[in-house]
Amino acid sequence: MKTVQFNLDPSLPLAAQVEQVLAAIADGQLAPDVGKQLIEAIGTLGNVRALEDVESRLAILEAKELN
Repeated sequence: MKTVQFNLDPSLPLAAQVEQVLAAIADGQLAPDVGKQLIEAIGTLGNVRALEDVESRLAILEAKELN
């Protein structure tokens, strides 16, 4: 398996991370298929974070309703 290196700052917002992947593809640092996989993974992470946020908000609302 070939290893590639490019700038990806996981502390940035997800949209900025996708932009970094797109820039790496445009610069030839990443193959388009690898970039696509990374963008899909970032999207999946975003979906998981959104679900966790909804679950957290729901728990807060439910706790307020019980009190």
